Amino acid sequence: MLRIFFMLFYNRLISITFLCTALLLVLLNYFLFQNIASYLFFISFFTIITFGISHGSLDQVKGATLLKYYNIENRYLFYICYILTGAFFFFIWYLQPTLFLISFILLGAYHFGKDDCYLMQIKENIFTNFIFLLKGLPIILTPFIFHFSETIHIVSTITQNNDSNFINFLYYLNEKNLLLIINFIIFIIANTIIINRRDKINYLVEFCALNVVNFTFTPFIAFAVYFCTLHSLRHYLSLIEDLKINSYNEALKLFYSNLIPITLLTITFILSFGFLSQSNLSLNDHLTQISFVSLGVLSLPHLVLEVLYDNTLLS
Repeated sequence: MLRIFFMLFYNRLISITFLCTALLLVLLNYFLFQNIASYLFFISFFTIITFGISHGSLDQVKGATLLKYYNIENRYLFYICYILTGAFFFFIWYLQPTLFLISFILLGAYHFGKDDCYLMQIKENIFTNFIFLLKGLPIILTPFIFHFSETIHIVSTITQNNDSNFINFLYYLNEKNLLLIINFIIFIIANTIIINRRDKINYLVEFCALNVVNFTFTPFIAFAVYFCTLHSLRHYLSLIEDLKINSYNEALKLFYSNLIPITLLTITFILSFGFLSQSNLSLNDHLTQISFVSLGVLSLPHLVLEVLYDNTLLS
């Protein structure tokens, strides 16, 4: 009972941290520092490729647990499958960047929505997974509402200006204000599945903070704030429960023992991709492309592992 209380307390604390971070950056931007966004861009890139991406550093621990469950002794099988899954998604980006982006949006929205419902009391039914997808979509849609041109520019950067039909479709949605309407409808639907009043307040706080940070900053910076505070911190918290870790000291020890090697490998991959990719993009656009393509490549094996682990060991 005490464990549940502390998990709920830390979960609420993460929501407050996200809100306070958003408000602090807004205050710094408007009252203390001019052009803070230019500095925040590079800070955002650094935090995404280090702290943000490192929230998947315990994937190998989950992988080892799955192998043990299926009585598979060859631990390298996990790494081979993980790398091949990521490589498959990378080649999707290389050959069909628009398909990659749409898949990444759907995968990311589902993953964000599911993780953000962690510790919430929700109405379980056959549409629950679809609701998770809907709940995560505002993280993708909100930048289009406040900074449409800049978000379209990011889309063009990721797809390498490869598909005008998809871009035109987004322009159509924006001209008809459908993105705003869809975002509002999603908020109402997602709120209906949350049972507990405390959780409804939590969700409202996070939704407001998401809108504040997207209104104030560029899409890349706003995403970094969400990804590195709310999403990553909550994922760390969920790992304590999923991996049946008995104490927070044990959790920190396990996390740090896996953090450095995995993060260094990830950074090596990202920098290698950035160096080898032939690009005529500006520095900021190139870093944006590197960040989102790398996140996409890592998201598929990460999400596949999450689904396998949840359905096998937590069901």
